Amino acid sequence: MKNKKLVILVLSLSLVLSACGQNKNETGKETNTQESAGETNAKNTQGTLKTISDIKDPENFRDKKDKFMVIDGKEVSYGQFYKFYDLYSSVMSMRQNLSRELVNLFVRDKIVQDELNKEKIEVTDQEIVDEVNSYISNLGGDDKFQEYLSVLGTDAETFKQNIKNTIANRKHIELFKKNNPVKDEELKKYYEENKDSIDSVEAMHILVKDESKAKEVVEKLKKGEDFKKVSDEYSIDKAAKNKGGQLGKVSKNGYDATFVEAAFKLKENEISEPVKTKFGYHIIKVTKNNVGVDKNKEMISNTLADKAYNDDITAKINKLKIEFYDKNGKVLDTKQQ
Repeated sequence: MKNKKLVILVLSLSLVLSACGQNKNETGKETNTQESAGETNAKNTQGTLKTISDIKDPENFRDKKDKFMVIDGKEVSYGQFYKFYDLYSSVMSMRQNLSRELVNLFVRDKIVQDELNKEKIEVTDQEIVDEVNSYISNLGGDDKFQEYLSVLGTDAETFKQNIKNTIANRKHIELFKKNNPVKDEELKKYYEENKDSIDSVEAMHILVKDESKAKEVVEKLKKGEDFKKVSDEYSIDKAAKNKGGQLGKVSKNGYDATFVEAAFKLKENEISEPVKTKFGYHIIKVTKNNVGVDKNKEMISNTLADKAYNDDITAKINKLKIEFYDKNGKVLDTKQQ
């Protein structure tokens, strides 16, 4: 059950994130450096999906050949859109403004496919098989996979098409990054502006109440005694103690300033002298140092590349002339809504 929930979450997020214009920086905080493609696009079209009441009853329109929308002169029928709608709606069913988001994803998908076709980049059958087999393995076999499809409310063929689209999006992102590499000056500028939230160390600590005990701990550790063993014996930080003293990632913004200052001065595998804070006396060991632009280059590059990619997709969507049609074939005019 745990694996099932995890895979559903991963799939859902991969779809939603590929449709959104928001980015996340290295701290996990959303950065609204641009409007989402949906919000921006709605301002530049002749109509908007939220005005189409028929979308709430798709059963009557799945085979309808009439125009649903026109993208730069290319017609999309109700039937074509609902084929796409059925592909994604189950895994995005909890999203607000679902129909509008699916239109955004549909338009985005058209851009992705057109550009991949232009570069003669394809998704192979073997790539799809490998990805599906990975899901089956993670879920624990074919029976679990069928249960998973049932939870999603879909079938194997629809799931495979979903996987194909996901791989296509991945290839499109890789193509963009290859053609638009992040420059060194951009990396350095971003680092300097955000280094307090970027820099970090991987650390362990033992917390005791008084200085004499802290000195005992330092002496034992410097003689080579096992950190976990000493932590079990002395530490009053129960959470860290249960993990052998491990704190994980320590950033400048997340911990006591005195503790951070001491930790960031340590070399890898170096043991600190007792560090006094309001919590007591800490003995710190840094296991990995992630300070400086060079040690964070990959993360910063990915952050900047992802933002550039989303900006590019949004700009392309905004340039398109998109019209929506009601069930009578009339163009919807948002100004009259």
